[in-house]
Amino acid sequence: MPCIRPAVAVSAILLLLPVSAMAGSATTTGSSNLMNPALSLNGLMAARTADDNPDPLLNGIRIQEAELHASAIVDPFWTADVIISAAPNDPADGFDVLLEEVRVDGTALPYGLGVRLGKFFPPFGKHAPLHTHQFPFVDSPLAVQSFIGDGYTDTGAQFAWPVPLAWYSDLFVYGVDGTTEMFDNAARDLVWGARWTNLWDLGDETTCELGGSYADGPADPLVTGTTGRYGVAGVDLTLKWVSMASSHGPALTVQGELLLPDREGAAGSPLGWYALAQYRLHHNWWLGATHGRVDFDNDADPASDEPFTGLVRETKFNLTYIPSEFSALRAEIGYRDDRLHDRDELRAALQLNFTIGSHPAHSY
Repeated sequence: MPCIRPAVAVSAILLLLPVSAMAGSATTTGSSNLMNPALSLNGLMAARTADDNPDPLLNGIRIQEAELHASAIVDPFWTADVIISAAPNDPADGFDVLLEEVRVDGTALPYGLGVRLGKFFPPFGKHAPLHTHQFPFVDSPLAVQSFIGDGYTDTGAQFAWPVPLAWYSDLFVYGVDGTTEMFDNAARDLVWGARWTNLWDLGDETTCELGGSYADGPADPLVTGTTGRYGVAGVDLTLKWVSMASSHGPALTVQGELLLPDREGAAGSPLGWYALAQYRLHHNWWLGATHGRVDFDNDADPASDEPFTGLVRETKFNLTYIPSEFSALRAEIGYRDDRLHDRDELRAALQLNFTIGSHPAHSY
């Protein structure tokens, strides 16, 4: 019987091993590759100009944001996500580095309950929970900027419950520390909030989502103009249609959101809203349009710098080329009309959005 040399035998065994088994083997450092988190990096670059606004961040070519996302299964009970972002803060390209999210999600709770702990985007409305690279337009809607603030991410706990109804329905409740733009963390009081979402199939190609949100906490007087409580309610409606005739065929999203802030002890009834439509023209080309307004319900002096004053409207159009889920190139033009200060502003932007590495699915 012929003798098989040990080196030849070992080589044959290695060739027969599954690739996954080899990938999970220990490395020279003693660590398994299977324990490494999934990593992705998103980059946003924008060339922008504003004809009546000297803000350096609105004029020039800059990195709009860079975001690093690490995601992993901790154990049978938890998954974890860590998201770190960097965004410019001055014309010399200085950057603010922010821990946007550091959270764990429970996976083993009874009755379909969900829990999220750490720092996260609380579920308020449709736009506020989005990261910058997920925005349908270059900037947030004016109503969201004015009454929720950009970057509504905070530290606390969130619970989710699938409501037992005949349609898809989820209820979220949360309590967070109150360090975001509208709230005053120095008051040593939490911000409490809730969101209820309902989703229906209107046919094989169409869905409808209706949601309501509310958040309440100690007001930041420099932002909201009151020293009491600050609450904001919101209602949103989203319709999505995707043609089943062909892959990457026509598709349409129509979305609207109404925000109603309530400032304890303050006069007036401010409100803000926006409506948008996105239509897939052909394969990878999308056309977008949005209009919104903010009515602060306050007859202030145009020279005043007090918050919550005036009436502002904005309209934006964009054309986006999305060759894959990993990149997008967007051209956008917008018009903002500040009625209080009698100022019209025309803005234009060209934005490149790219992602490398493994990334989670986009939100509905």
